Amino acid sequence: IFSRVDPEDKLRIVNLLVEQGEVVAVTGDGVNDAPALKRADIGVAMGRIGTDVAKEASEVVLLDDSFPTLVEAVREGRTIYQNLRKTVLASITTNMAELAVVLLGLVAVSMNNWAIPMLAIQILAIDLIAEIMPLTALTFDPPGENIMTSPPRDLSAHIMNRSASTEVILLGFLIGGLAFVNFALFMFREGITLTVDKTDTLMYARATTISYLTIAYCQFANVLSRRHERASIFAGDFWSNRTLLWSIVFSIGLTLLAVYGPFIHRWLAFARLSVVDWLYVLGAAVAYLVVFEAMKFGKRLNARRGAVAVE
Repeated sequence: IFSRVDPEDKLRIVNLLVEQGEVVAVTGDGVNDAPALKRADIGVAMGRIGTDVAKEASEVVLLDDSFPTLVEAVREGRTIYQNLRKTVLASITTNMAELAVVLLGLVAVSMNNWAIPMLAIQILAIDLIAEIMPLTALTFDPPGENIMTSPPRDLSAHIMNRSASTEVILLGFLIGGLAFVNFALFMFREGITLTVDKTDTLMYARATTISYLTIAYCQFANVLSRRHERASIFAGDFWSNRTLLWSIVFSIGLTLLAVYGPFIHRWLAFARLSVVDWLYVLGAAVAYLVVFEAMKFGKRLNARRGAVAVE
């Protein structure tokens, strides 16, 4: 505890803490606080009694001079960052899935003369019909219970670090692989081969519809599971973000309208599916959710082992 500290000593204290790798926040209201406010990672000035010099040197101004307000601001900032990270990773995972199914389709075209498993307009329909509303609702996810007890994140860390990039690539290719496998299994079930010269048939429309719905419904599972980095989707707060749940329900309705509605399915080159087709689509979504939850279970085990090792 320091009392009656000179401005030079305040700045020296902040410098020492920063050199030790600490994330430093400084509060102040006077002219003599300005150097320390400027040097800190976050300078917080008082809005009512603070001087103009202190406010100019700070990143945050407390309009009501209340420290509980500062705590709420920290909570809100952490929540925004966490939700932004969830949304970015979920979105890039789907983009990776779309890339994967296209790459696998090109390989099949070159090797077996198979038709492309998804059309370009159907890829766009994933973003417009099945993805945009759940991703938007994910940004309104409430904060977790440990959001204020966890340490500050590394200032040099990025959302797309090595671990996150590896996870996104693996999960994206898993979704794309499931869509391609469902496309191939449809041909095997029907005893046909959809080649590049048979893309105007009803069977091809059914096959691409299955690929589209596989990616769309896997993305619904992906968004739900992305709410927690390590905790299970069934951790106990499943119903806490009702906006997200309703957005998924509405998006599912839009996919059904796109497949079964008049005029729209023709424009998007969709065809109506049988009950068996839907079982393969839903089975792929469940399989993806199981794999994702297994990965998070592995993260929890590693975290527990690390905690035991530290103790």
